[in-house]
Amino acid sequence: MNNDISEILLRIEHIERRPLMYGLTDSYESIASFISGYFLGLDTTYKMDLNKRFADWILEKAKRPVSSWHECILRFMAENDETRAREILFSELKAFLKNM
Repeated sequence: MNNDISEILLRIEHIERRPLMYGLTDSYESIASFISGYFLGLDTTYKMDLNKRFADWILEKAKRPVSSWHECILRFMAENDETRAREILFSELKAFLKNM
């Protein structure tokens, strides 16, 4: 894992532990939207294409045709349970980043 990905992983772990420090609530939608924006910023600045790569990662695991990774995690992987969706989101983010 290169240093850039290690830094991103550390930031994700920090967001998981302390979402309020980032102005977030504990809700799945708040955190998922923030992560999406964070990845968009990284994609724009560093050409990492993290949003698309993470979406492909999630959609491959779920084997469902949906419009976004947000929806896929909440509706299919967590069966509309926001607490479970939050847990899955962070678990999948860490696995995805460690696999890069």
